[in-house]
Amino acid sequence: RRALDKLNKKLFVNNEAPSPEILQDVFVREVLAPTVRCLADPVEKCRELSIAMLQSAADNLPDATPLLPQVIPMVLDRIGKIPVVEPSEEIRLSLVELLSGNMVKRVDVETMMSIKNDLLTILSRSAEDAFHEIVKKVSTSIVAVSATLPQGALESHMGTLLKSLVPQLQHRHSQVRLTVFKAVDALIMNGASEELFLRTVLPAVQKLVVDHTANIRSYVMEAIGRWMLHVKCAEYNDPTVPK
Repeated sequence: RRALDKLNKKLFVNNEAPSPEILQDVFVREVLAPTVRCLADPVEKCRELSIAMLQSAADNLPDATPLLPQVIPMVLDRIGKIPVVEPSEEIRLSLVELLSGNMVKRVDVETMMSIKNDLLTILSRSAEDAFHEIVKKVSTSIVAVSATLPQGALESHMGTLLKSLVPQLQHRHSQVRLTVFKAVDALIMNGASEELFLRTVLPAVQKLVVDHTANIRSYVMEAIGRWMLHVKCAEYNDPTVPK
């Protein structure tokens, strides 16, 4: 615990931090692997400090690309499987925050594609978490991932992601509904199939058109306008499709 705290301050906080080139080499070669292992430490404070260190690395390393492939397998073990291993809501939230910030935003497409399946499994599972702040961060991460990956790259996970997100569109907190809807919007624009769009998304979105929160209604109507231009729906007039 003390070592993690002292190392984080020395590398990323204090004025005596090494040059960017040395920081990159030392962190990736010597610090990254043991820090990732601490994500499974039995002491919650150690897990918290290791997450803080990884976030600092994602924000400050000249090249954040090496981080995600090392971090994803451990995060998958902690929060991406059933039953979820990580007992702390705050730690689960912090792990998802890692995947919604610079660790994802600063990675290249090739690296993102290499860890895509595990990352999307984590996000699908976490979208069903009972803690609403986690659901919001998952949604933010899905927007970031959708912006990074090429059109259609999410196709194999689209159904699972949407089926995890769509029930949250009825959440009692308006900010959760809005953030989740933005994630659904990003998935639609990345290439959701006609069937998923008609059968899974539209029935839920209909309720948001008359949401009591004005900015949700406004965003939904703007998104529907985009979808009409983007989604090819040959069956849109099918009477069996809920209207």
